[in-house]
Amino acid sequence: MAIVDLRRCFKLWYSFVVPLLHMSPSINVYIERERQALLAFKQGLVVDTRGQIVSTWGTSEGQNKDCCTWKGVYCSNQTGQVVELQLGSQSLQVLNLTDNQLEGDITNSFSELCSLRSLGLSNNNLSGEFPKFVQVLSKCSQKQLEGLYLSNNRVSGKIPESIGQISSLTELSLYGNQLSGRIPASIGQMQLLTRLSLYGNRLSGRIPESIGQMSNLVYINLENQLSGLIPGWLGFELPKLVILILRSNRFYGRIPLQLCNLTHVQILDLSINNISGTIPKCLSNLTALVDKGHSILTITHHYACNFGNGIFSESYDDVATLVWKGIMSEYKSTLGLVKSFHLSSNQLTGEIPKEIIHLGGLVSLNLSRNHLTGQINPDIGKLELLQSLDLSRNQIDGRIPTSLFQIYGLGDLDLSNNNLSGNIPMGSQLQNFDPSAFAENPLLCGLPLQRMCDQEK
Repeated sequence: MAIVDLRRCFKLWYSFVVPLLHMSPSINVYIERERQALLAFKQGLVVDTRGQIVSTWGTSEGQNKDCCTWKGVYCSNQTGQVVELQLGSQSLQVLNLTDNQLEGDITNSFSELCSLRSLGLSNNNLSGEFPKFVQVLSKCSQKQLEGLYLSNNRVSGKIPESIGQISSLTELSLYGNQLSGRIPASIGQMQLLTRLSLYGNRLSGRIPESIGQMSNLVYINLENQLSGLIPGWLGFELPKLVILILRSNRFYGRIPLQLCNLTHVQILDLSINNISGTIPKCLSNLTALVDKGHSILTITHHYACNFGNGIFSESYDDVATLVWKGIMSEYKSTLGLVKSFHLSSNQLTGEIPKEIIHLGGLVSLNLSRNHLTGQINPDIGKLELLQSLDLSRNQIDGRIPTSLFQIYGLGDLDLSNNNLSGNIPMGSQLQNFDPSAFAENPLLCGLPLQRMCDQEK
C-alpha cells in the first residue's frame, strides 16, 4: 500500500507513467535543490519503501549525487530540472496534491490506480476537459474510490455519465471550475454519497430527479446556472440533509412546502433566484433551526489506512460560502456552528410569517431584496442567537421592535430601504450601528440617523 501527501514541503507533480505537468516557474532549477526536494518527497511517503524505486534514492546504491541519475527520475536536457517521475504503484490508496502549484491537464495515468480511496487535486491551476481517468476508474472491477476532490481548478467540459459508475464515492467536490452542461442523471447511482459540491461552475438545466435516490446526502451546494422549479422531493427523498445551498441559480416558482420536512437542515440558502409567492408558514418544522443546542453536523471527513505497523489518516473539511450583508464568508471548522436561513434577492411577497420567531437557533437571517410587506414581528428578540439580520429593500412598515435589544450578539443589521416609521429605540446597541443600516426609511428618525424625532426637537 502507498499513501502520499505532497502538500507540506514541495511543489512536485507526482505521476506514474506519464510526464509531470508543467512546473511553476518559481521552482529552482539547480540540481541540488531538485535533489533535496526528491529526498523530502521520499521522506514524505507514509509507507514502507523497501523494494520500492525510491528506496535507492540518496543511498550508496543511488551512487551519484546527481538526482537525474536516480531510478525513475527523468530530467530536462536543457534545464536539468526534474520533469518526470515513474514510480508505478497500483496499491496507492490516498493521494493528496491539494494546494500545490500544479498546472496543465490532469494525467490519465490515475486510471491505473484501482486501489485509490481518496484523490485530492484541489486548489491548483489544472485545466483541460473533465479528466478521462474518471471514466476508466469507473470500470475497475472493485471500486474503492471514496473521495474525489478536483475543486478550485480550471477544469472544463461536461461531467460524464460514467461518473455515476463510481458507486463507492461518498464525497464529490468539483466546485470552482468551468464545468458546463447538465448534471448527469447517472449521478443518482452514487447512493453512498454524503457530500455533493458542484457550485461555482456553469452547469445548467434542472436538478436531475435521480438525486432523490441519494438518501445519504448531508451536504448539497449547487450554485450554478440551474433552472426550473425547486423539486419538492428534496424534502422527502433526502432526509439527512444538513446543508442545502441552491443560491445564485435561475429557479422560479414557489418554495415547495415539502422542504419543511428537512428536520436536520441547518443551512438553507435559496437566495438570488426568481422564486415567488410567500414564505411557508411551516418553518417551525425545521427543528434543527429551532434547536439552540450544538450542531449535529460532522465537519471533517477522515480516511484511515493501515500500513506496516501503523495507521495513516487523511482528512478533508466541508466548506460553505455564505453571504452576509454583501460580504462573502467561508466557513470551515466553524461550519457546524452556523445556522442560517437565506431567501434574499427573489420575488417573494406577503408578510414575514410569525413562525419564523420559533427558529431560535438561527445565527443568520437574510430576507432582503424581495417584496415583503407587513411589520417586523414584535417578538423577534426571541432569535437571541442572531449575529446577522438583513431585511433591507422590502416594503416593511411599522416601528422597529424594542425586543431587538435582547439580541446581544447582533453584529450585522440592515433594515434600510423599507417603509419603517417612528423612532429608533433608544438606549440599546442600535445606536452603535452605521446610519446606513436604517437609511431610506423616510418616516424613521432618531440616532444614529441625523433626522431627529419631534420629541427630540
